[in-house]
Amino acid sequence: MNAPANDVTVVGIFDSPAAARTAVDTLRGRNLAIRDVSVVERDPARYDPALDYGNAGWEYREYTTEELGGSGTASGLLVGSLAGTALGTLAGLGALVIPGIGPVIAAGPLVGALLGGTAGAVTGTLIGALVDVFQVPEQHATVYRERLHQGNTMVAIHVDPAHAAYVRDALRTGGAERFDWGNSYQYTYDNYNAWPGTVRAEERQPYVWVD
Repeated sequence: MNAPANDVTVVGIFDSPAAARTAVDTLRGRNLAIRDVSVVERDPARYDPALDYGNAGWEYREYTTEELGGSGTASGLLVGSLAGTALGTLAGLGALVIPGIGPVIAAGPLVGALLGGTAGAVTGTLIGALVDVFQVPEQHATVYRERLHQGNTMVAIHVDPAHAAYVRDALRTGGAERFDWGNSYQYTYDNYNAWPGTVRAEERQPYVWVD
């Protein structure tokens, strides 16, 4: 079996951190080649439904798992389920204010994609980060941004292509929202074992969504 040079990202959108945690927990002990995990969830301690975050300025504060572990804000999913487990790495743990979305707790490579070269400076956009880091088409990234604005939780799992369909199925079974976007790519991760030795980037599914 031949593979693309890079791993693939599986993205799931959940209606709550608790639902996301349940789905992620099913991946434990499965001997899956998960490289890293990114998570974005609303920060209920700082979110004010009376405020309009459309014109909010970027903010970022880095946290340690010890700081967030007992807060009730991130202990359910970010710390309790991911940090220090076998589910890849969980880097860049911090609190952000994202224009148009509001205060969130986030972790993983997605945070790094949003941050500039100076500590605490956020220069990217959420849509741009999803497109650049996870190869998510802009149309899909726009929908994910809207779901986060509505208070949903996003999980993005960077995994070996051979395990992508399994992770996708686990997120689907765990209650991730299903998107009817169709799939016109010649090569998808459902038939990954049958891929030929050479697959052009435009022929393969760029990332895996829950359908």
